Amino acid sequence: MDKLIITTDHYDFVIIDLSIQQIIYQQGKTAKLDATELDGQGRPTFRPFGVDTDDEYIYIVSNNRLCKFKKDTYEFIETINVPLYINTHQMLVEGNTIYTCNTGINSIGIYDLDSNTNKQFDVNEKIFIKDILPPSDAVEKDINHVNSLFSTKDDIYYCLHNKGKKFSEYFKFNKKTFDLTLIATAGKESHNILIIGDILYSLSTATGELLIINMATQTYRCIKIVDHNTVFLRGLSVYNNQLIIGCSVNFKNVSATKSSFILFFDLATNQTSQIMGFENINFINDLKIM
Repeated sequence: MDKLIITTDHYDFVIIDLSIQQIIYQQGKTAKLDATELDGQGRPTFRPFGVDTDDEYIYIVSNNRLCKFKKDTYEFIETINVPLYINTHQMLVEGNTIYTCNTGINSIGIYDLDSNTNKQFDVNEKIFIKDILPPSDAVEKDINHVNSLFSTKDDIYYCLHNKGKKFSEYFKFNKKTFDLTLIATAGKESHNILIIGDILYSLSTATGELLIINMATQTYRCIKIVDHNTVFLRGLSVYNNQLIIGCSVNFKNVSATKSSFILFFDLATNQTSQIMGFENINFINDLKIM
């Protein structure tokens, strides 16, 4: 069974069987993912976003809460105590190291659970910072809107959305030395990173395009896949040589699509196809093949 996990605003997570294109499980709202103390700070207090998995567990982050669930039974296991803030976006779990997009304080959190060492890399100043004060709301300290992470053997890649003030930017840093490299400046209000070979795929949300960056030649191209006025692109994975793309309701437009759906993009033909929609889900925050 090929499973896709998505996070949205009404469930901890939803599991989809891609072979039959049906929802097979919906994890009801867990109180431990509801950061009620953040009420009135510009984001829903219950907002499951970043998702990752390992051999045994599913990890879900919602604002300043990070919870672990059993991968086979979906049972809640525990809350992981690391520094988090309002409006956390994507996250990665690599053994006993956790990386998080701490969008609300404009940093990438790097947490070593073995040594209990916590670092915050400021993506605007490009330095490690100390003495973090929690923001008063979701936008107070959000400059670049860092929202996406991707891991390779040696590096962590990340995306700066840049809030429409300039083109989005893609960087990487070495996991050991933290040497920083600018990969590309491209796309508008972009989300997600997926790397296959020398190609970095991302979603230019504000233009409704798939962004294809050739890191070897330092060139890129864009393919229009949705109407950005009605669809909000967010969520990217790969399955059977096809990209899986999350398509949410664009709440800024009254004529927007009325529910979210998943789009397939065939890497061989460059053709798109809608595989399924979700009548009771407006927003796809993140998605990942399990």
